[in-house]
Amino acid sequence: MKRASTWMMILALVGLGLLAHPTTTYAQEFSFSSWSEANQQFDQLQAELASLRAQVASTDGDASDDSGGCDSCGANDGSCSCYCDVCCGWSAGGEVVIAQPHFDDGVSRHNSEPGYDWEAAVRLWLGYRNCEGLGARVRWFVFDHASEVQSHGDDDDDDGDNTWNMDVETFDVEMTQLVCWGPLNADFSGGVRYAHSEQREPDGEGYLTHGFGPTIGIATHVPFRCSNLGWVTSLRTSYLFGEDKLMSYEEGDVENDLKGFWIMESQVGLRYTASDCCGGNSLSFHALLEGQVWSAGGENPYGADDSNIDDDLSFVGIALGGTYNY
Repeated sequence: MKRASTWMMILALVGLGLLAHPTTTYAQEFSFSSWSEANQQFDQLQAELASLRAQVASTDGDASDDSGGCDSCGANDGSCSCYCDVCCGWSAGGEVVIAQPHFDDGVSRHNSEPGYDWEAAVRLWLGYRNCEGLGARVRWFVFDHASEVQSHGDDDDDDGDNTWNMDVETFDVEMTQLVCWGPLNADFSGGVRYAHSEQREPDGEGYLTHGFGPTIGIATHVPFRCSNLGWVTSLRTSYLFGEDKLMSYEEGDVENDLKGFWIMESQVGLRYTASDCCGGNSLSFHALLEGQVWSAGGENPYGADDSNIDDDLSFVGIALGGTYNY
């Protein structure tokens, strides 16, 4: 069947040749001394046709590849022009954030800032991305620690030493899109965030701020030449609407039904990728400097405006973690 189709192709080419050059005869173009010689010529034509088809397919593949030398899943083709790290499929990761909280004006009723040591917070995430770079992700962050003991001496309003307990959490649900611009990989994200910030003394006095709102962010990765080590940065901002509450055993709870506040986060550091994405699974590790700022994160209850929680809370620290793609 294959030989018959080849014969039909040859006859069609001969017919086109006779139409284009009527003075040329079939005997002049094709003259075979035997069927064996004709078959050899046909085999040679088939080999040349297969080679041409392979070249055309290779050219089409190069023309459609806009990933800088990567295949559809981002695997390196061995050239230094390949930087795209689109890892198709699921990814899960986490990091330990060693951070210390700070306040603008102090948050205790004695107008002194509770002393917090460097403490470990946790951030976890789970996501999915297709081979075009579009994906979805959930993220969770929590810092829940007690302050150092605060000594108040003989203050009549206090029974003596006490501590504050801080509970800060965020939960994000977002869409992501990875874009490759030469050596730069930019991962854009946008979604909804819930945030919760609370501090209490043992007697229950303290404050609470929580709310929902939009969050947007961008994370970048630039490998160092052809190595697995790269430079990473991230920036995220959120604006939330919710409730703040000042809890005082002397004056009772003071609530504002609706309050807007913002959160900004930034990271910068290094990432090491242990393997290519399309080898099956991929594992990467990172070490980053991190900073966070929460507006309306705390307030001195006996400040100028007791009903507003208007003091800024900030975190400064380092984040150590990794991501597994599968």
